[in-house]
Amino acid sequence: RGPLGNTVPAVTRRVQPSGSCQVFDSSFPLVRPISTSTVMSSSRISGVTNSRSLTSNSPVWILIFILGFYHSKADEDYNTKGLDCQAMSAPSGKCLPLEECMMHEDVKTALTDNTTLPYYFDYVHDKMACGFANGVKTLICCENDPIEIPPSVNMLIPPECGVQAISTSRIVGGKPVTEPGTYPWLAELMYNRSTGEQTWECGGVLVSAKHILTAAHCANPKGLVMHKARIGCLTLDNTGENYWQEHLVKTVREHKEYKPSTKKNDIAVAVLATKVAFTQYVHPICLPYQTELRKETFEKKHPFIAGWGRVSYDGATSERLLQVQLLVRNNDECQGIYKKWNRQITPKHLCAGEADGIHDTCRGDSGAPLMQPIGNYYYVIGLVSYGYYCAVKGYPSVNVRITEYIDWIAENIYDE
Repeated sequence: RGPLGNTVPAVTRRVQPSGSCQVFDSSFPLVRPISTSTVMSSSRISGVTNSRSLTSNSPVWILIFILGFYHSKADEDYNTKGLDCQAMSAPSGKCLPLEECMMHEDVKTALTDNTTLPYYFDYVHDKMACGFANGVKTLICCENDPIEIPPSVNMLIPPECGVQAISTSRIVGGKPVTEPGTYPWLAELMYNRSTGEQTWECGGVLVSAKHILTAAHCANPKGLVMHKARIGCLTLDNTGENYWQEHLVKTVREHKEYKPSTKKNDIAVAVLATKVAFTQYVHPICLPYQTELRKETFEKKHPFIAGWGRVSYDGATSERLLQVQLLVRNNDECQGIYKKWNRQITPKHLCAGEADGIHDTCRGDSGAPLMQPIGNYYYVIGLVSYGYYCAVKGYPSVNVRITEYIDWIAENIYDE
């Protein structure tokens, strides 16, 4: 990152029975019955020591709402199993128990896990309730042709993500990371110059086997082409390390509404050419997509951040991975600080920094993640975007607030 996010020169270093439907929670909408079934429509640490519509406004008509159906004793003798049915906007099928429906295993998982269901919504919303077997077992309208979800809907949940090989205690000041596996999801991005040289320029964070989140201003820097990602390493000179992985970058998906002049929507997804092999040293971080986390401001928390950016604005880069903890600041306070520079701090930003101005992110840290431990797992809550130079007293860094982009991320962590 540069002063207030301005472009700076590159630095060489790198997813019932008809008419009698009732539900306990009125927030789940009911729909009209069809035929004989009821269905639903579907930049480095300073101070060292489209086609998918998953918006937050979309009505997530959760398929497992049927588990909360109220049905009377009179309904218990009603059996719709095997009857013909048709979900809205979907081909006809048979009314069957979930386990008898020939669909992709990931769909079955989604139908039985309400924490992952929202991210499968666009692929399973035509699969609707059609009744009960003996008034007890819930049935769904199962299409005659099995459905598939793109294999790249990659929303991971603990314990598949966010697990450190080495636990981290609170960091009082910035310091090098010395143990492999401390941040196994951390990535550094290498670019090719037009001159043929290669340079490490931005950070990122692994969120699936093939996807790395980074800043949009890291997607296509002038004169540079993102070439590959190194994940899980501690040094960039390869000395004595054999646990990290390198993967070529296939493409980069920049937010379509990214504004370089203001750094609005400064987020992108780098798609790897090959899948990462998960190990204790290379492993994805968790995304905070749960409802309660999406409401969290994280104010007064001290997330960890690590990267290979400059030690000072005009200083040299370090070959070693550096880490620090920063205080999450109130957005209104942050707006008051940056208004003199005509910068607007919105709910999509997360400001972080200590009042002393000693510890901060800097050039080369762009795209690096702010990592918050929640329980036993780490979640990415921000990405480094910009700031006022580096470690200037009174100026926190401005970061992308990940909870505001969960739907966009879900739409973009797929393969071509």
